[in-house]
Amino acid sequence: MGFLFDNSNKENLVVEDQFPSVLVNHDSNLKSKLHEYEFVYTLKNKTDNYLGDVYIKKVNDSVFHSLLIINNLEKSTTKLYEISNYILSNNIGIDIEIRKEEFWGYRFELMKNDYFVLTALHDKGKSVTDAISIEWSYEDQIFEVSKAP
Repeated sequence: MGFLFDNSNKENLVVEDQFPSVLVNHDSNLKSKLHEYEFVYTLKNKTDNYLGDVYIKKVNDSVFHSLLIINNLEKSTTKLYEISNYILSNNIGIDIEIRKEEFWGYRFELMKNDYFVLTALHDKGKSVTDAISIEWSYEDQIFEVSKAP
């Protein structure tokens, strides 16, 4: 079924961007800086402290093709994770790549405080991947795809 998304507006943030896909202006509100991205929800750690905000570019009301996790404390914003179509990246580099052929988007399956689960959709949603869990690594202090034990 997926999730329907809520919009929010955050203003006057500076983005320190390690990924070249988002261009920013210091005096614009975040929504215009992030072009067509929309706020989805806030991630927090186990002690309920702020980790970052999740933004997406929607295909429709329940499917998105791009995602950003940004930390925007005290008017200094840092990108922590990015999904750009079939490439998933964190601050270290490419986390994983999914199948490129007939890629359509992603659907959230579960959203929790310090992680979320999504599935990749191909062929306009007719083909679905296994669940992909992106979580905060307390050891490495980054968001990453959860590795099987």
